[in-house]
Amino acid sequence: MIKKKPIPRLKVLIFPLALVVLISGAVFKLNLLTVGQVQIEVNNVGCADERDLVIVSGLTGQNILLINEEDVERKLQNRYPCLKEVKIIRQFGRSLTLKAEGRVSLAKIAGFRPSAPVLLKSLQPGKASSAAMLDWSFPEASQEASLLVVDGTGFIFNQDGAHGLPLVFLADEDLKVGNNPSLAKIAAVFPKLNELGVPVSEAKISDDFLLIQTTPKLAFSLRKDVFRQLASLQLILQEAKINGKVVEFIDLRFDKPVVVYSLK
Repeated sequence: MIKKKPIPRLKVLIFPLALVVLISGAVFKLNLLTVGQVQIEVNNVGCADERDLVIVSGLTGQNILLINEEDVERKLQNRYPCLKEVKIIRQFGRSLTLKAEGRVSLAKIAGFRPSAPVLLKSLQPGKASSAAMLDWSFPEASQEASLLVVDGTGFIFNQDGAHGLPLVFLADEDLKVGNNPSLAKIAAVFPKLNELGVPVSEAKISDDFLLIQTTPKLAFSLRKDVFRQLASLQLILQEAKINGKVVEFIDLRFDKPVVVYSLK
């Protein structure tokens, strides 16, 4: 019986290796992995048009396998702070879809400098006179500094045409684009007030206190649990409605809120 000569191992390895090299060369030569088309999908993005987003992303012409989605998102958000999230979806062939989600504006904000010290820390719980000691003066609209907007996470950014939003003044704040912890806390307050039928047009943050010019006037402490204060507010409003009382002012900064009713 004639024995077949074994094929040298080197020859066995050369063929698949050559095939891989041949295919890889064809792929790169024909630009099969190069992004040729970028489709764009945007939602609530008012600070940039679609063409600018594609150009700034730099995706066109990149190797699909080398794209870093986090780097692209960071680049776009640095240029356009109104962007909340950016995603890249790989399509068949050389196409990509760039999806951009914009931030939702919660309020307009402006910095101001109080004309006099705000006497808040000298108050004692249970004192109805606390309303008189609060500084309820608000800057004139014409005195607003560079007007910005803030979203529900407390992130400050620029946005054109921010109409119909409440205006929040921050005392002695050098307002800059980025996160602001104090503003993040109002994200829970404003939606709840809207739910309770309490409209908000102007508010002011000073010394970690939130003063809201509405009916009734409201004072919150941003140092304490705002959810607990909102729960107290809801109970007070419900009780006033049942008893047919008109509330003028509610100070929620204390464990036992101070409530001032209108005299009939």
